[in-house]
Amino acid sequence: MAYDQSVMAQRVVDITDGKGVYMDANNTELITAAALFQTVGKGLPDTLTDLHKISRTDLVFEIFEDYNEWLDNFHNKQIL
Repeated sequence: MAYDQSVMAQRVVDITDGKGVYMDANNTELITAAALFQTVGKGLPDTLTDLHKISRTDLVFEIFEDYNEWLDNFHNKQIL
């Protein structure tokens, strides 16, 4: 999991050319979601992984939110 997080973080840097800190919250979240889906999303459609093909950002944000909730739940159960 730590490896996936480092790969995802590097993809965000690559996508933003290192300028992600200057982006607004929505763009940052969209790019982070696309990088996550590219890293851990096996078999996902391009409409979730390719920034040039994403047309429904609401779906990307919803799936990203669900994934983060699942990940938090998973981490909490591992700690117990």
